[in-house]
Amino acid sequence: MEALLLERFHEALTLDEIAADSHVSTDHLSREFRKHFGVTVSEYVRQLRLDFACTQLARGSESLAAIAEAAGFADQSHFTRVFRRRMGLTPGAYRSQLRADRSCSKD
Repeated sequence: MEALLLERFHEALTLDEIAADSHVSTDHLSREFRKHFGVTVSEYVRQLRLDFACTQLARGSESLAAIAEAAGFADQSHFTRVFRRRMGLTPGAYRSQLRADRSCSKD
């Protein structure tokens, strides 16, 4: 199940699909997943998407809309809302901060 999520976090997987792939009921999946990982399946997937987005933001010049799409967010505004809520700043500000940090370290 974890491998499925790691491979397909960018897709709009349903709990039913994940449970069927694991050959368990959705209730069992939800309960056991939370016990094992300490978060819900959707929180876990959201974090995978954010981790991916942070890596893409650090790499450079890809547009925020393209990163949002590649990470599996509904659109750029959804990406920005989730990112700001979790990281405390917008994706654009995060990227700018990374660039500023890199330029300071080259002195």
